[in-house]
Amino acid sequence: MFDVEKMKKIYFDWIDKKIQFVPSKNQDYMTITTPFLDMYNDYIELVIAQGNTSKYLISDYGYCII
Repeated sequence: MFDVEKMKKIYFDWIDKKIQFVPSKNQDYMTITTPFLDMYNDYIELVIAQGNTSKYLISDYGYCII
């Protein structure tokens, strides 16, 4: 039988090992490099910064347009 919980654990362990969180030098934003690849085989990166309020701004620098 297919063990869904085991597959979830394997998947999340893989993501946990591969994902990178790199804060900027002055700590005003953080770059997240995911283990997922885009169509050019580059890792997908996101940038997270805190806005003027308690909300966060998440950006991919306009790379993906939906």
